[in-house]
This record gives sequence, structure tokens and C-alpha cells, in this order.
Amino acid sequence: MGMSQSEGIAPSLSLEMLEITGCQELEELPRLPSIRELEVDKFHEEVLGSIFKLTLLTYLCMFQNSKLTCLLEGFLQKLTALEELQIADLGELTTLSNEIGLQNLQCLQRLEISGCLVLKELPQSLYELSSLKELRVSNCPLLVSFPVTGLPSTLIILEIKDCEALLFLPEWKMHNNEVSPLLEYLVIEDCPSLKSLPSGNLPSTLQKLEIHNCKNLGSLPGQMQSNICLEFFKISSCHSIMSFSEGTFGLSTVTSSTVMNLKELIISSCANLESLPGGLHNLKSLDYFESIIFLRYLMILPC
Repeated sequence: MGMSQSEGIAPSLSLEMLEITGCQELEELPRLPSIRELEVDKFHEEVLGSIFKLTLLTYLCMFQNSKLTCLLEGFLQKLTALEELQIADLGELTTLSNEIGLQNLQCLQRLEISGCLVLKELPQSLYELSSLKELRVSNCPLLVSFPVTGLPSTLIILEIKDCEALLFLPEWKMHNNEVSPLLEYLVIEDCPSLKSLPSGNLPSTLQKLEIHNCKNLGSLPGQMQSNICLEFFKISSCHSIMSFSEGTFGLSTVTSSTVMNLKELIISSCANLESLPGGLHNLKSLDYFESIIFLRYLMILPC
């Protein structure tokens, strides 16, 4: 059922924020020339035809629609002022293709995608978001990989959680290796199909690394001692990790210029871990170390 402005929400010349919840028969929004922030929850898919005209939007949240299989072609193309975009619980959304116009969002700083249970791919144009600082992807159980084109070099925070089918992460080197990544915060959690992290060293700017409940993850990047910015590292419930590579935290020969500044190290519930990482004596800045493991074999040399 259509709804006119007189029957529904009256147009407002000064309204800047609007939240619409459970209006599943609302097919069209009124004229909202000043709207800056919009949340739609349990919405009719026809409403999308009104949203793409709101060119002053800086914040857009779309929650809970069980029928929407894809976003309209060009849906995001004119929303060039958008700084934050959240897409959540769109149960039948299978793809976020290049055709939606994501690459036009050059002001976008935060992107969150969650609860899209049949989503299989992300836009290949993701790397073109030149202002993106935060990317969070969670509870997308059919997502297998990230775009092969890479991630924006501006990215500071990357969180990946509850992606059961995820096999591959994007390479740390950003698109075409043009700019070094600025990543500072990386969380990988509940990704049971993930077997390894990308080859090569972690981004040198990384400050916090957390890896939880990735039961098939068999190894960590070597030579982590080159990550002199890393201050917090926690790994837990990664049962395929049996040991740390020799260079994970550096050897006694590492010079002071490359010694890590790690302050907190937590290793927890990695059931098959046979030994603690070597080079712990090089962590001169370490304030906190916690290890909750069941070792089968432990050798400490020299004493």
C-alpha cells in the first residue's frame, strides 16, 4: 500500500534526524531536504527508492528486512556526503555488487555489515573508499573471502567476526601496493574455516591484534618482531596452533632498533600448543603476560 505525505510523515524543512521502525507498509518517504541521519528498521524494500534521493545524508542505518535480496543499482551513487553506513540483518541479501555505487562514497569513514546470513561477496570496489577508517564485518556465515582488489590504505580498524565460511583474508598490501596500510587494530574472531593469515609481515602500524576461536588457523605470521608499534596481542581457542615460528618475537640477536614494544601478551586455551614462543626475553616493554595452556612439552633454554 502506498502512503502519501498527507497520510504519513509530514515533510519538514528543518528535520535532520529520522528513525523509522516497523513501518513495513510504508513505501515512500516524504520530502526531507535537510535530513542528515536516517535509520530504517523492519522496512519495506520500496523505501529504498526514496533514500537514494537524500543526498545530504551523513549517516545511514538499514536493519531487518527478510525479503531484500540486493540493493538497487546506483542506490548509493548520489549519497556522496555519507560518513557512516550500517547494513544489518538483511536476511536474504546475497551480494553487495559494484553496481550499487559504493565507490562514490568518498567521505565514508565507517562501514559495518552484520547479520547478512546469505551474503557471499563484498564489492570489488571496496578499495576505492579513500576515507574509510573502520570496517566491521560480522555474522555473515556464507562470506568466503574479501575482494581480491584489496582494502583501502586508509583503514585503521578491521574487525571480522562470526564468518564461518571465510577462507581468506585480504592481503596486508593494499590495492596495487601503492600506499602502505595504516591499520592499527585487527580483530579476527569465530572464523573456523580460516587456515592462515595473509603472507608477509603484518602492517607495521598495527598496535592491537586479537585472534579468537579460529580452530583451523594453523600458523601466525613470522617475524612479528618487526611490528614495533604492536602493544597488545591476544590469541585464544586456536586449537590448530602447535607452536610459534622462531622469529615471532625475535631472537637474542635482534638489535634494539627492532625490538617490539609489546606491553600485553595473552595466550589462552590453545589446546595443542606445545611450547611458548621464543624470544620473550626480548620484550623489554612487556607489562602483562598471561598463558593459560595445557603444554605437552616445554623446554626452557638457557637458564
